[in-house]
Amino acid sequence: MSWCWLMAFALGSVLAALTPAIPNGLQLLGLGLLAVVLLFGSRTRLPAVFLLGVLWFLAQAGWQLADQWPEERAGEVVDLQIQVASLPEWRGDSIRFVAEPIDHDGHWPGRIEVRWFRPDGYIQPGQHWQLRLRMLPPRGRLNPHGFDYTRYLLSQRIGAIGTVREAERLKAADGLAGLVNRARQYLAEVITAETRSLTAASLMRALSIADRSAIDETTRELLAVTGTAHLLAISGLHVGMVAMLAAALGSVLAGPLMLIFPGVDRRRFALILALAAALSYALLAGLTLPTQRALIMLSVIGLALLLRRGLQPGHALLVAFTAVVLIDPLAVLSTGFWMSFAAVGVLIWTFAWRPGGRKGVWPWLLGLLRAQLAIGIGLLAINAGLFSQVYWAAFPANLIAIPLVGFWILPSLLASLVLIAVDLPAMTFLWLAETGLKLLLGYLEWLHHLGPEALLRPPLGLLAMLLGLLGSLWLIAPPGWPARWLGLGLLAPVLWPALPPLLGPDELEIQIFDVGAGQSILIRTRNDWTLYDTGPGDGQGRDVIGQLLPGLLAAHGRSGLDRLILDIPVEHPIQLPVDFRRAGEQLFAPRLQACNLGGP
Repeated sequence: MSWCWLMAFALGSVLAALTPAIPNGLQLLGLGLLAVVLLFGSRTRLPAVFLLGVLWFLAQAGWQLADQWPEERAGEVVDLQIQVASLPEWRGDSIRFVAEPIDHDGHWPGRIEVRWFRPDGYIQPGQHWQLRLRMLPPRGRLNPHGFDYTRYLLSQRIGAIGTVREAERLKAADGLAGLVNRARQYLAEVITAETRSLTAASLMRALSIADRSAIDETTRELLAVTGTAHLLAISGLHVGMVAMLAAALGSVLAGPLMLIFPGVDRRRFALILALAAALSYALLAGLTLPTQRALIMLSVIGLALLLRRGLQPGHALLVAFTAVVLIDPLAVLSTGFWMSFAAVGVLIWTFAWRPGGRKGVWPWLLGLLRAQLAIGIGLLAINAGLFSQVYWAAFPANLIAIPLVGFWILPSLLASLVLIAVDLPAMTFLWLAETGLKLLLGYLEWLHHLGPEALLRPPLGLLAMLLGLLGSLWLIAPPGWPARWLGLGLLAPVLWPALPPLLGPDELEIQIFDVGAGQSILIRTRNDWTLYDTGPGDGQGRDVIGQLLPGLLAAHGRSGLDRLILDIPVEHPIQLPVDFRRAGEQLFAPRLQACNLGGP
């Protein structure tokens, strides 16, 4: 029954995220009293726990919304003392970091995303600054099929966005608040300085301290279209690898210790060392959501082994899921939350009921092949529903990338981090990690040019995605599951999604995109799509329209535009902007028309 209570609480928190509005304080109080009353009945305790999960999410979401910068004060300039609370991230000539106000004269959001164009100081976590900020509510652009930045900021508990106008470094001591992040920043700078390839250095920073800000746009696209982006960011796989290596080291060290201390238990010593290494690595990664999940699961399993108790993998996953929801209920708004737990759940569903196989190289390779097939099929509906894309290259890419990262790149990088921390030369291990990354990137580039980038799909509704997920689990069910081929029927909406109805013969639709300080207008009829202008870009390939068009075209089953009109001066040569071209020339190749509407 205790497992049912955990399931009820977690399910209540998840379903509460679908509510269109947050109840007021009196309504939440009434629901809380109802939950307390239901707890006294033996048959109503389970619904009461479910209601408590609902209240937990709604209360946290309500407090966070109340903590946001109000819309009526958008654009107001304020003077504020802050403390740098995260690792600074460079984006072109600008830097971003999360700040926590230390000025108590007024009501300020608990966490502010600070954006600083060409900062005139060296930013480190834990520093105190006096800033003049132009404050904005935590809002993103409103475009169909675009990234929901507002939802992301809410999940990260960001209450405002501040742009720096003036800044002055305060002489207050940095203290211990940013000690871990300062260590992460130091390691990132050493890795960058000691590595020849900037691309390899950016990926090494992502693998070691979960800092992905230095990865260039070309490499991001390569990782995305090959389905390997999850491998080059710290995830549960890497935490598990660190724990495994530490456990092996602890098992070796326990032998000599047993000669000195006969009471040492080899198994428990290795387990404690593995948990300590996993915790250190998770802290180094900034305790991101995947590392939290992996750390909680390892802790639950480790505690069960220390107490010599049996624990099913599904129960460990349920405990980790409930613990994350209890610690941070707004995490259910994050896409990474669902991808992380779904991947582990698919593997447990596929392998938990299978008998243990033979040991050796070939059985291990066969298990890796089965795991990749299970992940590819099990997450098919989720990838199609959340990203409107299916990557054909994900299976062959991960088949090589997982062992290469797990058994070559990651151990070399961890050894170099230890040597850097104790101020010893780490060039050999950094060279090994860099060589492994170059081999991996070369293989991914070859695979990328071998076939199409990705299969763009129209977005799925929630019901179609859930049915598709059920169909995937039906297909990869353990041996003995009846009629597994029936899962293909539930996957039909994923494989052949429905397209929106076409416009009528005499209908015209004009859509104005939210692209910031510029304009981009899509004019479409039944058989013709014309895009007028593309909006601004930042010179780094991060143009807004290039991120919107693939999803919009896929939603209507089109392969490209019919016409592109650019408003440019006539004396300038006609060519596509760099940002626009990087988004995909094949989408805009048919016809290019330039016009001069006023101006020089």
